[in-house]
Amino acid sequence: MVSAGAEPDIRRHAPRICYEVEEGDQEERESQPLNAAHRYAASEGDGDDDNCSSDTFDSECADADDPLDGKHVARSPSGGPHRSTLRETWHIAREALPILVLALFSLMLAGELLIHLSRWPVFVKVNKLFIAVPILLNMKGNLEMNLSLRLSTSANIGELDTRRTRQALVGGNLALLQVQALIVSMLAGCLAFVLGLLVPVDEAAATNPTVPSAPSGGKGQQQRSPLLSLLAQQATQRLRKRRLIHGHPKPPLDPALKLRNGYFEFVMVIATGTLAASLSSAVLGSFMCALVILSRRYGVNPDNVASPLAASLGDLLTLILMGLLGSALVRFEGTILATLILGALIAFCAACCIIALRNSYVKQLLSSGWTPLLVAMFVSSGAGIVLDSFVKTLDGFALLVPVITGLPGACTAIFASRISTALHSSDVPHLQFSDSYTQAPSRPNQRPPAAKRSAVLIFWITPTEGWLVPLTLAAIGIGIAGMYMLLVWTSGHISFGWPFACCFLAFLSLTVAIALALSHFVCLYLWTRDYDPDIYCLPYVSSIIDFVGQLMLVCAFKLAMSLGDHITSSVGTGEA
Repeated sequence: MVSAGAEPDIRRHAPRICYEVEEGDQEERESQPLNAAHRYAASEGDGDDDNCSSDTFDSECADADDPLDGKHVARSPSGGPHRSTLRETWHIAREALPILVLALFSLMLAGELLIHLSRWPVFVKVNKLFIAVPILLNMKGNLEMNLSLRLSTSANIGELDTRRTRQALVGGNLALLQVQALIVSMLAGCLAFVLGLLVPVDEAAATNPTVPSAPSGGKGQQQRSPLLSLLAQQATQRLRKRRLIHGHPKPPLDPALKLRNGYFEFVMVIATGTLAASLSSAVLGSFMCALVILSRRYGVNPDNVASPLAASLGDLLTLILMGLLGSALVRFEGTILATLILGALIAFCAACCIIALRNSYVKQLLSSGWTPLLVAMFVSSGAGIVLDSFVKTLDGFALLVPVITGLPGACTAIFASRISTALHSSDVPHLQFSDSYTQAPSRPNQRPPAAKRSAVLIFWITPTEGWLVPLTLAAIGIGIAGMYMLLVWTSGHISFGWPFACCFLAFLSLTVAIALALSHFVCLYLWTRDYDPDIYCLPYVSSIIDFVGQLMLVCAFKLAMSLGDHITSSVGTGEA
């Protein structure tokens, strides 16, 4: 958990406090509804001509022919206080249910793809590249979820309703995403290379990586008879003796083995990771920006659709790009190609950094948010240890991990995004403080200590939007998990009885409850410490849920087996 003095990270640039408004101030508040909620605009008037500062937003940035102008106003994610409970539940379920199903499908597809990629020759030859996959996916997924949170908040408070402001925000965030993705991927590649030096390599598999072992029970590979195997072994030994007698040299090894643990392998690993991260960020970042803008235009709350898709689609796209780019670059290992690509990416990162620095909306984000990314990386390493310890001993463990970690994580992303939007739009009724203190010239952004403590006490009891949103998200997540369990049971992928089904759903419900409560507490704690939840919340929460979810799945397996249930799986997920 962060503290107020942990690092000089970005603070909220304008006081997002719901002041008590007198009747005489109502007209002034209505005349500038967005200036008090500008999250990115610099507090000083140093914006460029291409960007719109908070002081000139209403006067200079208005564009009458914008299709978004005049259609929306800054509103609460809940849609207003007079909406009925049933209608609000249907509104959340209508938007969140298809997105959560699609996110689960993407996570399952990414898991299957990861199993197949582990048998590709490039990942067998260069084990550091495969080690970099989970590290890169975790750190890059957090970046994309943070982007979706920032854009969703900007959309809901009205910052995307004007063309010039929208262009500045989208362009600045895409440049910032490139800088963060390139730096994160370089760090992940360096860490993976160091870890790869400590991991023993299977020399036999690396020498002949083009013939992957077939799964147990497969029918596509004929077994050699014992007699033919014995004759082939004797013939090989005789030929080896004759070659030594006549002085013939040994057959050359794979060139990749000669370059192992050297400079060319190091550059190839980093170049593959950074290029895949850059391309994935460009494609997915543009998609997320378009999704948020279209959601705003057609009346869909982007808090319910953007965040769950960010991480799941990002994992799938990054895996595909890493497999394809790694297979292409490994053919040129030992040449200068990877070095040239890495140099070009470093220059591109510097150019994007300059663009982000010139954008007043995102320039302060360049120096913030790195601590939660690093903490999340180390916490997720603990989740990887749990996965590696039980994936080969518990049948069907790998098939259920995306469900018990992915679904709570997706529900958490939606809930955290809605909380952050409510906080930034000052739509939290129990956060009303007297403006006689907060508007004092000597301390414009401070709050009275007693009021701050009382607000925190209320935070720990009441969700910002009431209990309807978390309960609806929990019901949707548990329902999707139940349908998935029925699907894998009827398809024969996993065989289990009622004890395991009840234990799994019970521990999944507990994981969802922990995830939603944790996102609520972390968002509000960060807000009281003057940190932006859009940047700091999800990296912490998602990494903790990855670890807790896998522990809960282990408990479900152990408890069901102690009750006499026998769980078997027909999918060999443990094979590489």
